[in-house]
Amino acid sequence: MDPQIEATLRTWGLVHLGPKFEDEKIEWATFLELEDGDLKQLCSNLNDLVKLRKHHRLMRRQPEFWQDVFVTPPAETQPSEMFTVAVNRNRSGSPSSESRNVAVTMETEEMKIDENVAKIDMQKKEKLQARKDKRKQKKKQFRAERRRWRRQAKENAKAAAQDDNSASGSVATGEALPPSPSEGPVPGPVPTDGASPPSPSQEPVAEEMAETKTD
Repeated sequence: MDPQIEATLRTWGLVHLGPKFEDEKIEWATFLELEDGDLKQLCSNLNDLVKLRKHHRLMRRQPEFWQDVFVTPPAETQPSEMFTVAVNRNRSGSPSSESRNVAVTMETEEMKIDENVAKIDMQKKEKLQARKDKRKQKKKQFRAERRRWRRQAKENAKAAAQDDNSASGSVATGEALPPSPSEGPVPGPVPTDGASPPSPSQEPVAEEMAETKTD
């Protein structure tokens, strides 16, 4: 609990209830009548609220005992020591089993509160770490997929370039393509001795020359 709230709570039965009331002080009976919703508005954080609830609950169980303690505090006792002194004496000023039980109860409740707060903090840390791990895993998977896509795109581009190179190379070397049926029969072989084959117009001239020689 905030030291200022705690110190004022322990003095003279008047309760300072935080920034909502600024410097206003509430009487003892008014404090005992506050509901849980009012207590929530009086505390700035959960830890203060839990402690204020605990004090409020104990005071409502034994209002006369606690009122007497707060209204007539020992002169030599500082406000910070009031709770320790209060649970060790009753109205007559002597220790009682009831006050000792209250002290033990308060101690036990404080331990439970501390354990619960620690458990809540641990759960929050675990959830936060789990979310971080999940985000890291998603990023890792996405990066692996992106690398795979890029590698596949490079391989496709390389294969397309190789196909283009092979096609252009065949045109440059002059490889003949088979003739189509519409182009007609393939011409015969060309003689290698340098003489051209006789044309159809030259054949009658050769026959006339042969007849002249025989005559």
